[in-house]
Amino acid sequence: MRPASATGIALSFAEYVVTPFYSGSTPPQSVVKCVAAAAILGLTIVNCVSVRMATGIQVVSMVFKLVALAVIILGGVVMLFQGHTENFEEPFENTKADVSSIGIAFYQGLWSFGGVEHFELKLRN
Repeated sequence: MRPASATGIALSFAEYVVTPFYSGSTPPQSVVKCVAAAAILGLTIVNCVSVRMATGIQVVSMVFKLVALAVIILGGVVMLFQGHTENFEEPFENTKADVSSIGIAFYQGLWSFGGVEHFELKLRN
């Protein structure tokens, strides 16, 4: 795994894990960084102990992600069928179309698409 990608993912994970414990304020960066470091260290230890266990954890986390996506999609479809279409009335209101915003959007798209490349490399090996 690429170190920058692992760091970004770990920091995002840590932010989501720590935020509920600091309701009403943002969590201290030192706490977020410590949780991110612990997550990276834990995954490293699991991978060193057993590659089979690491693969099992990847499969379980993929299933959780797919279930979460299915809940979000089905919830959106149910809301649409109930007539909640107010978000579609002005879909591009307050949209930024300057060059820097478009560049950031492409970068974020490439970031999220990077997992497919990693998956394809594993299939080839």
